[in-house]
Formats: sequence, C-alpha cells, structure tokens
Amino acid sequence: MYLLDCPNERSLHSRPTPRTGGVAVLAAILVAATYGAFEFGIQDGGVVWIGVASALLAGVSFVDDRYQVPPVYRILVHVFVAVIIVFGGLTLDAIRIADHEWSLPLVVGIPVTLLFIVWVINLYNFMDGMDGFAGGMAVIGFGAFGLLGLLADAPFNR
Repeated sequence: MYLLDCPNERSLHSRPTPRTGGVAVLAAILVAATYGAFEFGIQDGGVVWIGVASALLAGVSFVDDRYQVPPVYRILVHVFVAVIIVFGGLTLDAIRIADHEWSLPLVVGIPVTLLFIVWVINLYNFMDGMDGFAGGMAVIGFGAFGLLGLLADAPFNR
C-alpha cells in the first residue's frame, strides 16, 4: 500500500509525492458533470458511457497507485475503456481543419478513435508523474478549446 511515491532513479521529483490526487480530480469532474447534465438537460447516452469508462479507468489507476498493476493489465484496461466509449457511439467521423473537412468511413474512424483514446490515456499517465504537468496541460488544452469555441461564436447555450 503506497500512498506516497518515493523518489528513485527514474523519478522526476525529489521528495515523496502523494499518489492518490486523481481521486480528488475525479470527484470534481463527477460533481461538475452531474451538475451540467441536470442544469443543461443533457440527455445524451454517450455521456453515460464516458462516465462508466472513466469510473473503470479511475478504479484501475487508483489500484495501480496503491499496489502496482502490471503494464500489460493496465493497457488492456485502457483498450477496454476505449472500446466502451466507441460502443457508446463516440467515434471520429471526420477530420476538420479550418475550412477543410475529410470524412472518415466507420472502418477507419473506429480504429483511429481507439488508438487516439489509448494514446491520450497513456500520455496523461506519463505526464502525471511530472509534478503537475498533466494538470497544467489539461487547463491549457481545454482552455484553448474554450477560447476557440468563443472565437468561433459557438458558446454552449441553454
């Protein structure tokens, strides 16, 4: 049971660091998502599948922080999480850049979506070991998405 990550030769930190900070982040996301669903009347079934996948991923991540889950099992869970999200109907159907759009057939969109989800999970898992880097990148990335949405005159309206 390791609640603190003690530095070793592979660590990027120099003092013991808490391992279970993701629990607080997940709790905040759950509260915000639940509020948003009720406040804005979101009835999309894909949101439920994202919630199920997120809960599974958070559970395995917590167990990994405490007991060290072997990498092969973690990657299998990451792939299963991606499959759950795709099963919920959330797949990449087109690539849009500026005024250009390239439609993707389902046979291409599904594998690309699966690969993207697994890649992002592992990317954030890697950055999570860099003392706040993952959180900073999430704020910058999603802040940029929000700013681009506002600049495109496409805010979220009730």
